[in-house]
Amino acid sequence: MSAGAAAAVLGIVAGLAVTLVVLALLRPAPVDVAAAIADLDDRMRQRRDGTGASSRSARRIRRLAGYSARSSSLWWGIPARDLDVLDLTAERFLVRRLAWAGGAAALGATVCALSWLAGMGLPAEVAVLALLVMATAGSVVPALAVREDARRAREEFRRATAAYLDLVAQERATGRAPSQALDEAAAVGDSWAFARIRRALGHAAHAGSTPWESLAMLGRRMAVAELEDLADIVATAADGAAIYRTLLAKSAALRAAALAADKADANSRSQRLALPVALLLIAFLLLVLYPAVNRLLLGGT
Repeated sequence: MSAGAAAAVLGIVAGLAVTLVVLALLRPAPVDVAAAIADLDDRMRQRRDGTGASSRSARRIRRLAGYSARSSSLWWGIPARDLDVLDLTAERFLVRRLAWAGGAAALGATVCALSWLAGMGLPAEVAVLALLVMATAGSVVPALAVREDARRAREEFRRATAAYLDLVAQERATGRAPSQALDEAAAVGDSWAFARIRRALGHAAHAGSTPWESLAMLGRRMAVAELEDLADIVATAADGAAIYRTLLAKSAALRAAALAADKADANSRSQRLALPVALLLIAFLLLVLYPAVNRLLLGGT
């Protein structure tokens, strides 16, 4: 093989490798939680009516998801709590993992095939091991993305809870009953967090339980202790306690905590920028001083 052809093949392989790295670093598109909440009732009705997908592949996916749900491992298990926060089904998450694993394996197979065509074929054992490693790495990307999306969703839900506390306090100040104050305050917002709260309150109305019990259950499912605190405060109002000032104090504490978290995140980002800026300054100084140093060295010789 000529040197030009070998260089071309190496360039193609290097480009595919860079593409694989970029695909591994990129996360799947962010989840549209509001749309997922809007479609949840339709999916539940289809399941009750038996009109959902019942193909052989769908049954296999459900069976495999049942096996995976028994483990909490990042490599094989299903993050049920994070999926519940994002309103994603285990089957959809598993399909996404299989798609990423298949895509990574296909890209690895393409690289191996090009190397074989160029006369630089890898041993079969090494190629199979590389494909397995790439498929495993690709399957982990959706799991990491779901974990990060769930963390951001919980943080957004905490901020929405602070606004919800203010709204409930205002409704109570106008003389609304505790349950009515919760319903009226939840109807004000149109974000996905308020939609989850409205859905929890609607479930409580249909199930015959109290709204604060439903909110406490939602707080435990979302891993948001602030919503559980709101439920406890409103539960005391049902017994005749005045909760206006308590709700305002709790809301102020939540906003202060969110502001402190934002400041900490900004400081950490600033610290991460210090090293690149320092390296840039050093490179600039070397560029400026190089002619003078070179002139001195040549003059000295």
